[in-house]
Amino acid sequence: MRICVFAPWILPYNPKIYQGAEKIAGYIAKELLKTDDVLLVTTKRSAYFPNKIETVEPLQDWNTSWIEQEKRAYEVAEPIVKKFSPDVIIGHTWTGWEYIYSLKEEIPCTHTFHALPWNSNPPVENKNYITLSRWQRLLVYQMLEEDSAIIPNGIYLNEYPFCEEKEDYYLFLSRIAREKGVHHIFTLAKKYPNKKFVIAGAEQPDPNYINKIKQTAKKFDNVIYKGEVSHEEKINLLQKAKALIALPSLPYIEVFGLYIVEALSCGTYVIGLRNGGLCDIIVNEKHGSLYDSVEEMDLDISYNPEDCRKRASDFAMEKTARQYRNYIKCLSN
Repeated sequence: MRICVFAPWILPYNPKIYQGAEKIAGYIAKELLKTDDVLLVTTKRSAYFPNKIETVEPLQDWNTSWIEQEKRAYEVAEPIVKKFSPDVIIGHTWTGWEYIYSLKEEIPCTHTFHALPWNSNPPVENKNYITLSRWQRLLVYQMLEEDSAIIPNGIYLNEYPFCEEKEDYYLFLSRIAREKGVHHIFTLAKKYPNKKFVIAGAEQPDPNYINKIKQTAKKFDNVIYKGEVSHEEKINLLQKAKALIALPSLPYIEVFGLYIVEALSCGTYVIGLRNGGLCDIIVNEKHGSLYDSVEEMDLDISYNPEDCRKRASDFAMEKTARQYRNYIKCLSN
């Protein structure tokens, strides 16, 4: 089968930097390439892939329209994709350009939502939506009145090696953004003055909020602000943390939570707020605990790191790709 994978056209595909949707699109293409002819359509400055189109420069200004950014990328990609002549398109774009190609060339396509759904459906009969969690599937149905297949994101477990020995710190590792709830770390730091907290993650997109977090962290003896760290340091932090703290805050919905699976793969327990995809990943207290509020969180934990690693294996990329392969086979038939 000839498969074209449209990655998001905002950031480059590069597993060594902070990203979610771009990494997932590239990894799915990598797995499908083992059995099929695959073309990956991404932005310039992307990591190596045997058969890819690099369309436009990655987004530099977060105030730029994502629709316009992906429109420019599509205009570059369309004639090259047409020469490739795919049987199906697996779409991960933010704004749904895979449906334009699907309509023009009359081939099936899928679209995976990596965030909240759009306000309206594309003008095609078969949308073939893919969602990442039960919460997201419900949101898509409520907003678009369309059902979807749930295919959770996956990781390569060997990229997040297991580590049994833990140090005495609690880690926040996600985007330094209001919706990710990093400011709640200070509530926990006050409640547990004898426990150490580390804040790390991509510093985007609000510099004022990020600066406020940095300045507040300086007021606490038990909070260390690291900000953006290398991929190697990210792995080390995940491996050695006593627990990962996940604080996605309503009205924001964490549609999946790839960083949760990355922590579990390293053998690290997860303490989080009961929000969206976290409820699908953390299913018993052997590998994590979820709470309705930050104030309720109990950080005095005891666990077997092997239970965390075992849960992460349910989200191996090989399983995710197998589900995609089975799904698109049904579309082709």
